[in-house]
Amino acid sequence: MQELPDLTAAVKYNIVDDSSREGLTAAWKAWIEEAVSEGGVIPPGNAPGETKWQSRSVARATKPEIRLTAGKPIQGITIEGLIDRIVKENPVVVFIKGTRQQPQCGFSFRVLQMLNTLKADYEVVNVLDEYHNPGLRDAVKNYSQWPTIPQLYVKGEFVGGADIAEQMMNTGELQIMLRDAMQAEAKA
Repeated sequence: MQELPDLTAAVKYNIVDDSSREGLTAAWKAWIEEAVSEGGVIPPGNAPGETKWQSRSVARATKPEIRLTAGKPIQGITIEGLIDRIVKENPVVVFIKGTRQQPQCGFSFRVLQMLNTLKADYEVVNVLDEYHNPGLRDAVKNYSQWPTIPQLYVKGEFVGGADIAEQMMNTGELQIMLRDAMQAEAKA
C-alpha cells in the first residue's frame, strides 16, 4: 500500500489461527459475508469464475519469449520492421540478454525484477537468440538510438534501460506508466 498509494485504497488483514484449508476457507467466507453486508457486493476477484484479479506470477514465469522468426529468414520484412511491430503491438515489451527465466546480465535481471515487483504483464525478446532473432542485438540499438541492452518499451514508446527504469520506479513514474498501459490494454 505504501509503494503504490495511487493503486491501493485500503488493506485489511486478519490473523487466522487455523491455517488448514477448512480454517482458511471459513475465514475467507466470513470476510466475504462481512464485505457484502457492508457494501452490498462481492469484492472484486471473489465472484465464482472471476479471474481478473488472480495472481499473474505463474503466467509471467511460464510465458514464452517473443521470437521474431521461426528460425528462417522472412521474405519482404526487415528486422527493424519486426521490432517496430513487436513494440507497437504489445503494451509492455523489454528486449533483454537472455530469457525471462534466465536473464544473462545483471541489468536485464534488474529490469525483469522491477516489472515482476510491479506485477506488470509484459513481453520479453531475447537479443542473444541468433536463431530466432538474427541480428536483433544491433538492430534494436539502431531502432531506439540507444547503445545498451536491456531496452524497455511501454505503449510503443522507448522508456530506457535499467538505470532509467529504476529512477522512474523510485519516483513512481514507472508505476503510473505501467498502470496506464495495462488499463488501456484491458479496455481494448
